[in-house]
Amino acid sequence: MVNAKTYKADNGFKPGFLGVIEAVLKQKLPGSGIKAKPHIDSRIKTMKKDFRIVYDMLNGENYNGFGWDLHKNVVVAEDEVWNAYVKTHKGAGQWRTRSFPHYEMFFTIFGKDRATTKGAATEDVLDELSRNEENEDT
Repeated sequence: MVNAKTYKADNGFKPGFLGVIEAVLKQKLPGSGIKAKPHIDSRIKTMKKDFRIVYDMLNGENYNGFGWDLHKNVVVAEDEVWNAYVKTHKGAGQWRTRSFPHYEMFFTIFGKDRATTKGAATEDVLDELSRNEENEDT
């Protein structure tokens, strides 16, 4: 839906996108009982919150000392950096040991309102993500 630009607006999703997602999931997972509200809406909010936390560590005002391990899909930093950051940023501590394998994809979906030139997704990354999605669909 994001790649087709049908339901993605500059500041979020257009009305009706939850219903479309619900219909697709109903077709792909019959009998699951997944509803747009509360299930899908809640999951999207959680994913967006997680993305913002990681994005801010890597690109925010206090990003000094944080890096991204492309192979492990984790945020990396020295212990002193982590300890100082976690004291003032609720929710950041979980990312010290937690992998975030879909960070680049979430950047495409949620990153518009947070994008800067540092860490911005390139055409190559977007093309690779598209190819991976096509391969998963086949």
